[in-house]
Amino acid sequence: MQSIIIKCVKRRHNSYNHIIINSKRVEETLSIIKNQNYKVKEISFSNIENDSAYRINHNTSKKDLEIIKYLNNKYHKIKDIEELAITRGTEGGKSLLKDSVEDGYTEIIIPSSVDRNFVNYCQNYFPLDKLTGKHYDHNKLLIIRIRNINIRPRLVCAVDNLKIACMKTLQFIYNRNDKDDDLFYLMIILNSNLMEFYTLNYLTDDYNKSFLELLPLPEDQDKYKDLLSLIGQYQEFSQITTGKNIFGLISNFLVYEIYFHSRFSLEEEIYSEDKLFLVDFLSKILKSIPFDEWIRLHRKSNIEILSKTESDSLNEKTKEVTESLNDIDNKIKDTPSIKAITEKIASHPWVKRIESSITLNK
Repeated sequence: MQSIIIKCVKRRHNSYNHIIINSKRVEETLSIIKNQNYKVKEISFSNIENDSAYRINHNTSKKDLEIIKYLNNKYHKIKDIEELAITRGTEGGKSLLKDSVEDGYTEIIIPSSVDRNFVNYCQNYFPLDKLTGKHYDHNKLLIIRIRNINIRPRLVCAVDNLKIACMKTLQFIYNRNDKDDDLFYLMIILNSNLMEFYTLNYLTDDYNKSFLELLPLPEDQDKYKDLLSLIGQYQEFSQITTGKNIFGLISNFLVYEIYFHSRFSLEEEIYSEDKLFLVDFLSKILKSIPFDEWIRLHRKSNIEILSKTESDSLNEKTKEVTESLNDIDNKIKDTPSIKAITEKIASHPWVKRIESSITLNK
């Protein structure tokens, strides 16, 4: 679908803005431009194949549009992945909530309990007879749905692996075949700087199904999926236990490599002659941790007193995982090939553009 790029300036301001609309939204968007007191300076055309193109932020530059166009045209959308389903939580407002369990009530997750990479499970309860939706028997990736356009970060996602109901102000993605590792993979993708940049360039305060299903997502990336799923578990553990996102930097580099590796290979000498990618070096370092059992015991410890056996097991697993992650983190920092690749990725013009955009919009 051909889209129209309108270069315009707000009256009494000198900086130019760009608004993209697709051919189905011309009349509607020109009306918005008029009502918001813009003066049109130039009209051009672009073949951006994206149904939601009309929502592009009017502050988006041409250089940013080049990156967005690449992502929109090269990759599948979340809606194209048959195993993934997107829906939202139960109808009903906060007035129905209770802060202590009663007969006929079930635990529920509210937006303020969701942070990037982890859910802070709080004691909020909702009447069972008011609960709507039929998908709470799946683990899921939670996304805060209503997000003021000026708040940063834009996308806030975390995995709920305890199959708890959630409010309608939370959107969620689940795997129809219960491949739960996919949820951590998606969490790292959606919480990345690349997706933050992408969503900053869209005018929306509602991350509903129609928006989320159009996010670009690579297919057939199993080796990346496995590593990012592990990093997702690492990040949830480290943020719960230390409040720090220890693996945030390396996960962002991996996401850049997933989406831009063909550009990196063509334009820059990022990879050595043996064509080993960042994922190849990390696959030798990252390893599985007893995450499922740890999160179960950790969650249980927040709502009841553990038995001595359970308490000892939780402490043992916390120590074991902490030592493993510190060792992994040190190995990543001490591997010259990883340092060389990440430095070259960071110097790529697109990555520099995205990182500077994130910094400016914080």
